[in-house]
Amino acid sequence: MKKLLVLLLAAPLFFIACSDDNDFIENPPAAGEEYADTNTKLTDGKITADMTFRGNYVVTDKNGVKGYENPMAEFEVKAEDESMALYMHSVKFAQVMPALDIRMRPMEYAGTGRSLRFDVAKILPEAYIKAANSWQLFDKYPMTEVKGEINDTQFKVKMVCMGIYTISFEGRLLK
Repeated sequence: MKKLLVLLLAAPLFFIACSDDNDFIENPPAAGEEYADTNTKLTDGKITADMTFRGNYVVTDKNGVKGYENPMAEFEVKAEDESMALYMHSVKFAQVMPALDIRMRPMEYAGTGRSLRFDVAKILPEAYIKAANSWQLFDKYPMTEVKGEINDTQFKVKMVCMGIYTISFEGRLLK
């Protein structure tokens, strides 16, 4: 009985020790990569250089059933005049789907300091088709509710594809 009481009293300490204060999944970067300590590519709320983020990518259907997950996903944010482009590298919405490079552009954003936010009601993505060596419009796969933020070195984005699949990404800036 004493052992059970000790375990019950210790359980909250276990969960506190395992919590992540910044709500981001901490994955080690790929071999040869390092996470940035600060974001020097975002100044006064403006993107000044391409930013690559490594993190967890999860796809769920409208019932919340997980269809695919990649804990080492790579998303990239690039400046385009006064807007930005979001690149999702080698993404899938289901295990059987081939991995694709997808981009969404142009996307308006607003920022201050080393942070920015974007909120796009609907956008038609493009996919890079290797056989054609070009980006092609994926108008059958509209993305809606595309919302994201960069806070210094951390990036979160969430969107809905075809009104069915929710795509969530949380990652950290690579050097």
